Amino acid sequence: MKITLATRHFRPVGGAERFIRMFARYLVDRGHHVRVYAFQGDDLPGVELILLDKPRGVPRFAHDWETARRIAKRLETDDADVRMGGQKFWGCEVLHPVGGVEGVFWQAHVRHRLAKPLPAFTRHFHLKRYFDLAGEARGYHDPRLRCVVAEADLVRRQLLQFYPELNGKIRVVFQGTGLSTDLAAQRETHRRTLLPSFGMAPDRPIALFMGHDFFRKGLRHAIEAVAAANRKDPLHAWQLLVAGRDETRPFRRLVQDLGIADDVKFVGSVPDPSACYAAADVLLFPTTFDSFAIVTVEAMSAGTPVITTVQNGGSEIIEEGRNGWVLPDPAMTERMADHLLELRDPEKRRAMKDASIATAKQHTAESKFKEIESILVSAAR
Repeated sequence: MKITLATRHFRPVGGAERFIRMFARYLVDRGHHVRVYAFQGDDLPGVELILLDKPRGVPRFAHDWETARRIAKRLETDDADVRMGGQKFWGCEVLHPVGGVEGVFWQAHVRHRLAKPLPAFTRHFHLKRYFDLAGEARGYHDPRLRCVVAEADLVRRQLLQFYPELNGKIRVVFQGTGLSTDLAAQRETHRRTLLPSFGMAPDRPIALFMGHDFFRKGLRHAIEAVAAANRKDPLHAWQLLVAGRDETRPFRRLVQDLGIADDVKFVGSVPDPSACYAAADVLLFPTTFDSFAIVTVEAMSAGTPVITTVQNGGSEIIEEGRNGWVLPDPAMTERMADHLLELRDPEKRRAMKDASIATAKQHTAESKFKEIESILVSAAR
């Protein structure tokens, strides 16, 4: 088939961008003709990449709207059999909102970024929110739309809450990992080589926080959980490796106040996240909102169990106490600390490692791509 993908960035800078590139490569390998419209991107063999001019003079709050509008205009004359777009796109038969539902995102995001110290209701007056919600609604109300691919049942429920007319058009396809489960066998190697380069001790337990947007993804709660665990058992003190891009100053002040500055390392974006997964004993990810954090299944591919929240759609692949733990609230730092203390037991760590790998094998990227490919074929018909 001729398949067109609409995205803003076609380069591996984040989870959504890594997904679209991997999916495009999969479609090419399957014999499809793949065209990609984007504003930034890197060439990929077999993919017809069309880069549009970046909008100039457009206010930041309307940037996503304007980029979607320009791509939608190109889609009107596109000769593809089926078109798939991501977050806040229209003019497509299939939408795959990797970022989840905008209304829910703003409830979580604005609380930290825009509404302090103002009352929460002030988010309703933010212009970016207006344009983002309008762009999303235009895509879901588009008469050409045949299917919405939701990353978790959490997203399906949220979509129906905001757009009940989508009932019958939603298919749930979990995220899958493209990382090999052989990573687990390289754990000791990565601990000996990677951790000292970050100034961390290989012989002490490591909790990993991986992700951008530290406020929304709960870094504060992760830091507080590590501090609580170390206070409860200073003989098995945890270290926290923080990988990702965001402002670190408020969190550096927090670790100073909690007395664990030497135990927390901020390393920014890392060129090889898989090495971090393999070196860690647990992924600590108390997010306030993620449709399906890909780090959930990526960590498991390295045999690393996950502590996260019900606000992460990825929690739906976690079996409580077997390959991780799921918290009802990201602020439950004492419970997180207790789970860290459970991992002091070598037998417990070994069992959770095996269970995590088994879960990752059930959620490979290729198996998920195959499901989405079948959705595209059906929509084209």
